[in-house]
Amino acid sequence: MSSLEIAELTGKDHKHVLADIRNMLMELGKISAEFSANVPDSYGRPGPSSTSPSARR
Repeated sequence: MSSLEIAELTGKDHKHVLADIRNMLMELGKISAEFSANVPDSYGRPGPSSTSPSARR
């Protein structure tokens, strides 16, 4: 599941979901780059997104 999907499901701003993910990864001692990707926004511009490990299989 991507961070964009999580933001949509929870009604949160995407930037807040990304901040929450970064905080959780820091607490777990993980590097956020392991879960990051660039996903086009509604205008086709690349932007940050995170994916869960299960989505990367």
